[in-house]
Amino acid sequence: DTMARRVKAQHPGGEPATATRRVRKAAAAGKGTAAQKTGAQQALGKTPKPNAGPKGRRKASAAEPPHFIIMPGAGGALPTLPGPADSDGTAPTLETVFAHLGTTDVIQGVTGGNGVRRRTLQVQMDRVKVAGARRIVLVGHSFGCRNTAHLMLNEVEKLSKDEIKANPSFKFECGAGALDSVAALVLIGYPICDTKGDASVRRKVVEGLWQGVNVPVLFVKGTKDSDYGIFSKCVQSLAKNPAPAARTVHDVEGGGHNPFKGGSARKVDGRPLFEHHNELACAAIASFIAGL
Repeated sequence: DTMARRVKAQHPGGEPATATRRVRKAAAAGKGTAAQKTGAQQALGKTPKPNAGPKGRRKASAAEPPHFIIMPGAGGALPTLPGPADSDGTAPTLETVFAHLGTTDVIQGVTGGNGVRRRTLQVQMDRVKVAGARRIVLVGHSFGCRNTAHLMLNEVEKLSKDEIKANPSFKFECGAGALDSVAALVLIGYPICDTKGDASVRRKVVEGLWQGVNVPVLFVKGTKDSDYGIFSKCVQSLAKNPAPAARTVHDVEGGGHNPFKGGSARKVDGRPLFEHHNELACAAIASFIAGL
């Protein structure tokens, strides 16, 4: 079954919580509604009032198109999407999804550990802020999710002397206010388990994101990812408690660590079923961004 859930949660102002669910079933008959729910799609959180923020902070207009900064996984390559290649033979990638929703920057060629990648992300954020971007959406895939998550948990890194020399206009300030321009996070294929299958440490990061970050967060996870079951249980547990902003989870049925790849090749309406799943995932991302 293919399904997507969009959840609207209680506002801090005290309005009653409402949850609207849109569940689709891609079946050969092309009709019907699925009652089954996948585990990770249980996310409920509080939605902040529009443009809420501390006094003195420049409030970005919702009409301003978002600027997406995309951090790939450890290999440096963005997940590819099924579909026809460009005229030069290049397959569409994750950037293609966000290019239709705003402007994009992809951080490429970064090697090293979490700290190096976070500092690179900080520099790029500073550059686009200086250029006028006021609604930044951080997008991560795999290890890039961890870099983004650690940065949002105020683990801002001090640049080395060489990095400062290479970026003389760097103005990123540590502590409060440094991340004010971040409007949301989109985390694709968040790796909750380490290479040994241990989720104890990384689960704490997800808990920190869920409970301590005051911007909306969208998780996109393939149901065939190796740690999907553990991730799903983590999310279900966290969803029992209120969050400071919207928390949304979209499961890509049959997707792997690259949620946009894999799934059933059985044809529905003349097209492979995984293409329908991917369309739902892209629609979930677009809907999330439109609701910011």
